[in-house]
Amino acid sequence: MGKIFNCPICNDALNSEHYCVQCDRDFDTEVIKNAEGSLTDAQIEQQDYVDVSCFYLIKQFQKAAYNGEHVAVIRDALIDVLTEFYGHSEYDIYPWLLEPEIKNTKTGQKPKKEIFVLVKMFQGMHDGIELFWDEKESEKAYKKYTGEDYPQDGDFEEIHEDFRDSIIALVEVPEQ
Repeated sequence: MGKIFNCPICNDALNSEHYCVQCDRDFDTEVIKNAEGSLTDAQIEQQDYVDVSCFYLIKQFQKAAYNGEHVAVIRDALIDVLTEFYGHSEYDIYPWLLEPEIKNTKTGQKPKKEIFVLVKMFQGMHDGIELFWDEKESEKAYKKYTGEDYPQDGDFEEIHEDFRDSIIALVEVPEQ
């Protein structure tokens, strides 16, 4: 089994030198630092810059001590605006560790496993995210949070009001 990395910008597979042909970017330094479990110094500085900027924005309106949750709300909103309206990539605004995928070197196929993702929304903001390895567990959690049965037809329009913006999705992830 070999490790492959996808480009955090366009999601195309990086070549063996960790270069994205589509984006014309080299991610070799990021991949090397990823093996150490760390971001590059420039990425850490970028994250700090965004977080401190969000904190100072809050301080302009409210004298408060640093609160990571409040900063995260402003940061997420800023990222949404910059990506949606100004075409920036989320990775360039607030970088993260690149996660390798495992590829079967004999077949060239990436093994996949489906998980269910329940994103609980409250008043338009993420209140919690839970991952489930099977639909039964996802159904139980949905019932627990909403008091209602999981929509068997996949129609989540008529769901509990706290979950009006909920998303139930299937995501393929590499087996570990």
